[in-house]
Amino acid sequence: MRKLQVANKAGRSQLDTYLDEPTLDFDYLEHMDVLDWWKNNSQHFSDLALMARDLLSNPITTVASESTFSIGSRILNKYRNRLWPENVEAIICTSS
Repeated sequence: MRKLQVANKAGRSQLDTYLDEPTLDFDYLEHMDVLDWWKNNSQHFSDLALMARDLLSNPITTVASESTFSIGSRILNKYRNRLWPENVEAIICTSS
């Protein structure tokens, strides 16, 4: 696994620098686009902006939750109850 260098010239991490930023006004937060904020501040917090993009940009799904959970009962039943989690994930992904 690749190790990232995240300390700035002063020896502080991007996270420490971000946490020292002043907090935003609550009125501004109501109309704030969080992903846009991270995009605009990606020069200062490049690694944190990448993590925020990955965590905050989950696609919206329209599949009913009952449908999603019923797939599990079709894959894991009394005859196939010892599958490794990786194998269950592979079966679900390939059946989509």
